[in-house]
Amino acid sequence: MDFAEALGINSLNKDGEYGAPLAIGTGELKPIELMQAYSVFANEGYKKEINPILKITDQKGNLIEQFINNPGRSVLSDATAYIMSTILSDAASRP
Repeated sequence: MDFAEALGINSLNKDGEYGAPLAIGTGELKPIELMQAYSVFANEGYKKEINPILKITDQKGNLIEQFINNPGRSVLSDATAYIMSTILSDAASRP
């Protein structure tokens, strides 16, 4: 549960006794949390906050607000992130 929380999953009940079946989806998650967790693998082990809006401009093209990318924080090694990305991208590797 602590590792799931480090990846960005916060909707699971910490007092819930999910056990091993949690790995096959027995806990309900918000899609945005699942996207946040998988993004850690793509970001080489760094958790960066998901932000779908990169910038906002008015009708004249003036910048109102712009997303500033931060480096995030490391939640797993880059080697682990690479291996997980490889497994997830190759159907033959998953079993």
